[in-house]
Amino acid sequence: MGLLADAWFRDHQGNDKMRSLFSLFKRKESILLLRLLLGVVFIYASFHKVQHPEQLAIIVRSYELLPVSLSNLFALFLAWSELLAGAFLILGMFTKQAASAVAILLAMFVIAIVATIARGLVIDCGCFEEDGHPVDFVLLVRNLLLILACFLVIRFDRGFLSFSGLLVKSREGR
Repeated sequence: MGLLADAWFRDHQGNDKMRSLFSLFKRKESILLLRLLLGVVFIYASFHKVQHPEQLAIIVRSYELLPVSLSNLFALFLAWSELLAGAFLILGMFTKQAASAVAILLAMFVIAIVATIARGLVIDCGCFEEDGHPVDFVLLVRNLLLILACFLVIRFDRGFLSFSGLLVKSREGR
């Protein structure tokens, strides 16, 4: 079994595949792509929610996790949080904080998804405008992968092609 596992994680030249995969995600270009992907996803997700918070409040109520009295406030908070965090990720401003905020939002979504699946509710996730995607295992996996992307950005972002990186470089150049 040990030889089989060793062969699985090594390529034909004997290099460690897992180490190579891990080093790929440490590259500044990979982290930039993840940062931009997260930013675009969350800005896109926020557009309809910001324009139609009343519809988002109805979707929030369908999860049956919050009191009705809090659903409007939560809908406003959620829509604008997604928009701001996405914008900060794309611009590369407060990147670690923005990625942390997105990870927290995604963790809330994961909890809501698990609770919804466990209770057998059949509802639309409300992720994107006219998404029509049900709350299911695929949605759970998607959100967990996005959380992983957030953690990679938090851990490995070094300000490549970001406003924060430009500010640091301009301060060092003085």
